[in-house]
Amino acid sequence: MPNQILSPNQKFNLKYILIVLILAAAVVGILVWQYPVIIIPVEPITKDVTANWQTYRNEEYGYQINFPNGWYLYKDNASDVYVQPEEETAGNIPGPHAEAFEIKISKISSDISLEQAVKNNLDGLTFTQEPENIGGMTGLKIITTCEGVGCGAPQWFVIKNSTLYQFNSNLGYNETFNQILSAFKFIEPADTTNWQTYRNEEYGFEVKYPESWRVATSIMKYVVYARIEKAKEDPSMVHIEDWVMITDLSEEEEKEYLEILKGVEASMTSAVDEVEYANGRAVIIEPTIRIIDIDELKNVNQIGWEISDLREEEIRENFKIVRFREKLTWEMYEDAEKAMVPYPWDKILKSYNTKITHISLKIRIRDDGYYEKDIFNQILSTFKFTPLEAQ
Repeated sequence: MPNQILSPNQKFNLKYILIVLILAAAVVGILVWQYPVIIIPVEPITKDVTANWQTYRNEEYGYQINFPNGWYLYKDNASDVYVQPEEETAGNIPGPHAEAFEIKISKISSDISLEQAVKNNLDGLTFTQEPENIGGMTGLKIITTCEGVGCGAPQWFVIKNSTLYQFNSNLGYNETFNQILSAFKFIEPADTTNWQTYRNEEYGFEVKYPESWRVATSIMKYVVYARIEKAKEDPSMVHIEDWVMITDLSEEEEKEYLEILKGVEASMTSAVDEVEYANGRAVIIEPTIRIIDIDELKNVNQIGWEISDLREEEIRENFKIVRFREKLTWEMYEDAEKAMVPYPWDKILKSYNTKITHISLKIRIRDDGYYEKDIFNQILSTFKFTPLEAQ
């Protein structure tokens, strides 16, 4: 191939292009020297897999968890909650909630350390332990070294405010349980400092209730009148005149309910109950007579009276109450959540009326399942006995 000879114009253009490239490189070099490139490390973005999960808040014990969509939540007992991938069915094998992530709460003495609480809980089993961040506090991850069913599954423990929070993986441990635990957080309980106080000097007790709630005296006077004949036949209602209702019903709403009551006969107790329970927005406090032993309540079998979710709860250190769901099938209202506070024997002996065995607090559960659950639990937490007035 013959050599190509560049024309004078082509030689000039080539020299011009080379000069431009050299100048451009020089400018870039000066800029880099004067303004060095700073490389900023970028943190990898970690996706919170629990962000769009279901949320459960336990106001009574002050915590919140997220758990996968489609999982089942069992929270009938606020001190023993389960979340699990499969729905619970009768006769589950190997046992109830066997594959659940369990959150179990218990009150402990303020002088017990976390290590000692774990040892007491595991009752002689050998185990390994390592620190674990739980809700921003230092807890312990425990793995038992025994042999047999349930051994080797991790458990977690943490203490806050003399309360032991125990997380059990039972037989269904998987990585999802770690994710549930990672999203666990403590929440502050409701501040009851500015709540109002209802104090009963005759029976020696008091409870607090929200600032926006009130004692509804007019309704209770009518309820007492409507039930006075029934009370003569039912020994548990001997102190019906001392029943009290605290509610968020306004005075206007209370008057509206009273107008409804005027149109029904006193024997129509379902209508009375509809007002008395105020659609899940009222708490009834009753000095009463009831079976006091929880084992006896387990064996209750009366026509028209059904008890479920029976449990004993320690709402404060050394202060236990009995809680359950009550349904009177011969009346037409839905379940009521009920708490029975045993009346102290020293008060029974000092009181002029020795028939009292309990102070009962109850709140109606509406047809759609609604009731002021958090407020009811908070009211219960403020209940305490006070000195009796002089007789």
